[in-house]
Formats: sequence, C-alpha cells, structure tokens
Amino acid sequence: MKKFLPLIFLLISVISFSILTEEQSRAFLSEAIKLWSEGKYAEASLKMDDAMTGSISAREIPWFWYVKAKIDIYNDQVDAARENLKTLLTITNIPEIMELYKKIEVFNSPENFEVKDYKLKFVNSVSGKEGLTEYFYSPVGLAVYGEKVYVIDKKNKRLIVLDDFKMSNIIKLPYNPRSIAVDSFGKVYISSEDSIYTLENQEPIYTGLKSPIIAGVDRANRLVVVDASKIYIFSDGVIEKNLPLPTIALDCDINYENLYILDAFSNQILVYNLYTLELKNRIKLKDKIWSFEVTPAGQLIYFDGNKIIAGGNEFKINSTPMFIEYSYPHLFVIDWKSDTINWYLLKDDLPIFVKVESFETSDATLTAHVCLEDYFGDDIYLAKDFLNIYEEDVREFAQIEGEQDTIYPTSDISNSLLTDRFLGKVIVKNDRWKFTGGAPIEFEKRGKFKWKITYNYAKIFPLPLVKVSVKFEVADEKFTDIFVYTEEVVNGGEANKGD
Repeated sequence: MKKFLPLIFLLISVISFSILTEEQSRAFLSEAIKLWSEGKYAEASLKMDDAMTGSISAREIPWFWYVKAKIDIYNDQVDAARENLKTLLTITNIPEIMELYKKIEVFNSPENFEVKDYKLKFVNSVSGKEGLTEYFYSPVGLAVYGEKVYVIDKKNKRLIVLDDFKMSNIIKLPYNPRSIAVDSFGKVYISSEDSIYTLENQEPIYTGLKSPIIAGVDRANRLVVVDASKIYIFSDGVIEKNLPLPTIALDCDINYENLYILDAFSNQILVYNLYTLELKNRIKLKDKIWSFEVTPAGQLIYFDGNKIIAGGNEFKINSTPMFIEYSYPHLFVIDWKSDTINWYLLKDDLPIFVKVESFETSDATLTAHVCLEDYFGDDIYLAKDFLNIYEEDVREFAQIEGEQDTIYPTSDISNSLLTDRFLGKVIVKNDRWKFTGGAPIEFEKRGKFKWKITYNYAKIFPLPLVKVSVKFEVADEKFTDIFVYTEEVVNGGEANKGD
C-alpha cells in the first residue's frame, strides 16, 4: 500500500482539490514555459507551482509534471524532480519521461561510468576523384568542426573542405601539411615539416620545430603538439616537456584529460596528464601500429589490416586504412588504396546529452536551439543527418544549421552536476570540470557549438498542449529532450478563442 501513496497523492492533488480550471492551469503553464525559455528559472518555478494547483486533464498530467521536474532541475532541486518523476513513472512508461529520470540517475554519480560495448555503422564515403578531376591523392589527416570536415593532402599541398560531407572548397597551401586540428571557435591549425600555421595565415605562428604533430586543442584552447623528443603546449606562452629518450613519436591524440603518444621505439603509448604533463601510464601494444585515436572515455582505437579495434572490440570493414581520425562518435578511415575517405559511426555505450536550451515561434515557424554533448560535456559535430524533430510523435521536415556561441568558465557549482549541465556551465578548478567541458586550470573562454532546428509548426491547435521531441538518432539508439508549447505560448499569452 505504501508504494501507491505517492501516486494517490499526485492524482488527488491535481483532481480533487483543484482551485483553478484547466484553462487557468494551462495559462500558468504557458507563462512558466515562456519564462524558462527566457532563462528566468526561479520565476518559472513559481508559475509551475500555481499551475499544479488547478485542474489538469488526464492527457496533460504527465507533461505538467515533466515540465515541473525540468524546471526543478534548472533550479537545483534535483531530488524533488527525481521523486516526482519516479512517482509519475508508476502510472506511465513514456520514453521521454524515463530518459529524463535516467539522466538524473546517471549524472548523480558520473564517475562510475564503464564502457563495455561499441557499435560500428557505415555512413558515407567521399572519393578523391570525380571523372578526370582529382580532389585529393594522399590525405594524411582530417579535423571536424560543425558540419565541416577539413582534410589535408600532403602530396598536393592542399586543404580540402567538405561541407555535409561533399566537396565544398580546395585551398592551396604553400607547405607540406602533416597534421591538423580545430579549436572550439573553429580556428584551424596545420603543421608542416617544421612549423605551425593557421588557415587564415600563410606565415607560420610557431617555427623552429623538428617534426611537429598536432595532438589537438584542449578545453582551455591550448594547442598541444608533440615534436620529436618534446611536448609543446602553446597558449599565451609556451610550456615544454622533454620525452624520455629514446622516443620515436609516430602519432598522438588527446581526450579531455590526457595526452597519448605512440612511441614506435618501445611500441607503447605513453599517457601524460594534459595539465601537469606527468607521465601516468605506458600502454603496451601487441601489434605494430602507426595510427591510432582515443575515445572521450580514454579507450584506444586502431586498425589491423581491414579490422578496426575499439576498446578491445573488433569490427571488419570493407576498406584498407592508411590513417584513421575520430571525432566522437564519428570515425573516418582514410584509404589510399581506393582513394576514399569512409565515414563510420563508432558509438560506445555511454549516453549522449541532448538539451533544448530555448525555443521561439514566428507566425509560421518554430525554432529550437539545441546543445548536443558527449558524456563529458564536449560538443558533438556532424549532427544534421542524425537530428530529428517530432511534433506529437510525427517527424517534421526541418531546416538544421549550426550556430556559434561563447562560454565563459566558472568555479561556481550547483549542488547537482545535472543542474550545471542543464545551465550550460563550464566548470574550472573543481572535480566537476571533467563532466562539463571545463578544465582544472583557469582560462578565459571557449566556443560552444549549437544546433538551430526550424520547422513549420501546426497553426491549428487540435490539442491545447503540444509536445515537441528533439532526437539524436544514431547507431540504433535515440537520445531525446522535449519541450511543450501551448496556444498561449505561441500567441504571446492569449489563447485564440474563435468567433
């Protein structure tokens, strides 16, 4: 009997002792939604409290409580949201409600993650030749930002830009490119045989190097380079670290906390803390490799013939890799033999964080602003083909484009990590930095890539409350966030009563 008491209380509270009519309750809900979309979360909470005192139709009960739980999370009242959702799930099994509840459970103890499984799925391929035209011949690396893929072709001294994975631009370079990376603002860095360049600058920004390989740009927007027997970190100044001798660096990569260096001499991967440059580990390799990548969770990806090995999982592919590049959850196989770049989805079993930040309507369209992040709070790119928007579970034809924002880090944390994730905080100098796209050191700012999804919404309101779902559908999984709107929200606070 005890387990049914919360359910009985929920039903009684919205049916038996109602003070407001359904229309009045919905009007308060509408005000709460508008305040939430404007970032006025405390005021939105008060309006939701008012909304919950009135009559609510049976169909709308789950969504009133969902909106209340969501606003509670924004206001750092995650325990209250958890209990309300737990109670709600005793009377419904709506997947979106279950997913929000799971987010609360997962990010209550995020450090307890464990990656066991991967899925690999082919997406697309681009050829270096089209008829008699040669676009690339010997690509040696690529980097991703937004919907753009930047490919460097060493022999032809070219940078090829793919937009929506189609040829968009070819830029001639005055040097032989060797490696490439893009920072959180979309700035492109390219290494030559002895220097570092930016795409917009034909003159090198760093010179006097021996054989630089760009490992990446870290969360603090520092350029991380491995050069022969040294590590360089370039920002306002230069940090240097000598590698143990002898070391022959063939490849390198970073994730949110570590630098990984493939040493051909010892056939090991040296693991350094990215921020202290302390040597943390030596990973012994069974096979001889010359190209590898690292997942956000710190597991290795490499190839052996036509097999991709990811975290110990093996996948056969119809390709012969020369190099691989990884931008979670996208794996790119550079195949010199077939003169192609093959795009795969390589997804682990960690959840992807989808968050609708806000939305607005015009006379004809609704636009949602969406953040798409991995488990650790870093942006996910190349999302157009996998993002969908549904109105009342009907998929809508939508225009999707990227938008750039700037985030300023903070050391001010909420009681709950999930609240910080929903608020979009980038945390520094606190252990929570790992799961918010932050760093253990202070830095000025970082870029934030968001997705703007626009579609023609229903002008006629057959339902007084409309549910909209944004779904990232990838590797047979769906990751969702939802919002609801009403006629009052669309019409600026006044329902259309008709003649």
